[in-house]
Amino acid sequence: MIDLSNFCSKMGYTFTDSDRKSCLPLIEKIDSYAIEASKKGLLAMEEMSQTEDNKFLRVALELVMSAAKADTIADILMATIIADKPTGAELLNKLIVIQATMCFTDTDEYTYTIEPSKPPLIKKMLYDMCMGIGEKVKFFVPHY
Repeated sequence: MIDLSNFCSKMGYTFTDSDRKSCLPLIEKIDSYAIEASKKGLLAMEEMSQTEDNKFLRVALELVMSAAKADTIADILMATIIADKPTGAELLNKLIVIQATMCFTDTDEYTYTIEPSKPPLIKKMLYDMCMGIGEKVKFFVPHY
């Protein structure tokens, strides 16, 4: 599991309440994607990625669709963050996207799966992450 709080601490990143609040629409969008994927399966993400305006989220969705392993996806997205050097709300948005891709990727380490019989829990997990990052909170993917 990626310890995003530790990453932020090591890099000296801090976030304001304004940064955190600005991420709420992204969390709502990702939650709607999770709901759609729970109904139609992960292939529904292909359609979502084609209409997504947020380039980072679009790339993340495409990586999930490529069936790459969670760690590979995280490495690619983290390399992008390190190269782009975003700060504030932009950085927090990108970290939320990375955590969301871990939820959409079904592996032993990231056990969040999208199943029609179970409602997605991604919204609460991402919200808790957004509000807790920088507070030395470990992020996890909820189990059913």
